[in-house]
Amino acid sequence: GIYSAQIGDIEAVTYKHLIKQNDLSDLPLSVTGNMLSMINGRISGILDIHGPAEVIDTACSSSLVAIHKACQSLKNAECETAIVCSGRIHLVPTDHESYKIGIESEDGNTMTFDQNASGSGFGEGVGSILLKPLEDAKQDGDYIYAVIKGSAMNQDGTSMGLTVPNPDSQKDVICKAWDNAGVSPEKITYVECHGTATPIGDPIELNGLIDAFRKYTDKKQFCAIGSIKSNYGHLLECAGMISFIKAVLCLN
Repeated sequence: GIYSAQIGDIEAVTYKHLIKQNDLSDLPLSVTGNMLSMINGRISGILDIHGPAEVIDTACSSSLVAIHKACQSLKNAECETAIVCSGRIHLVPTDHESYKIGIESEDGNTMTFDQNASGSGFGEGVGSILLKPLEDAKQDGDYIYAVIKGSAMNQDGTSMGLTVPNPDSQKDVICKAWDNAGVSPEKITYVECHGTATPIGDPIELNGLIDAFRKYTDKKQFCAIGSIKSNYGHLLECAGMISFIKAVLCLN
């Protein structure tokens, strides 16, 4: 199976507009080449993959939802191996006022959990992972970087705004993931956070995480937190993928 997170619509539309301006004869090819549904079809065709091929678009959580979906597909025996990939490439300049959405930092940096944080700086990146059932990976002699013990997903529902997280929903999905994995929260020593460095987002995320831990334990100061956004910036749809890869490499 092949699962990928959506690449931005604004860039795709602008890219087609640029092609139309420069060489109208290339427009039909650019239309099919930039259709989101074609991305996974192209990869499946090149690699001769016959399992599910899905493009996932849930905004910033896209790549993590793609990983969750791929795990479910493996558990349901819809495929034997899954490739999950995600990318964020800026085909056009992003510092134009018309492209700003209100979470940009003042200096282009992302200072997660910092008292001087003013928002996200945006970055570029591409990441992909190969998933297999554990016993199959052992049997095939694969190098195993990490084991996904469980996962969960939900939606904020009603919150203070469409782009404002709901701490109760975040608490619930964290608890569901821990329960699904069968792990004791007291044994967790690190959490890779979303960490957008926005004045609203970071406190809400921390409160949701703290409330989740408090459901299981009264212990404090035993779990470190971090966010790769301080190194790479916010990669939007690809943000979860590089956070996932960082956490895996931390385990290694």
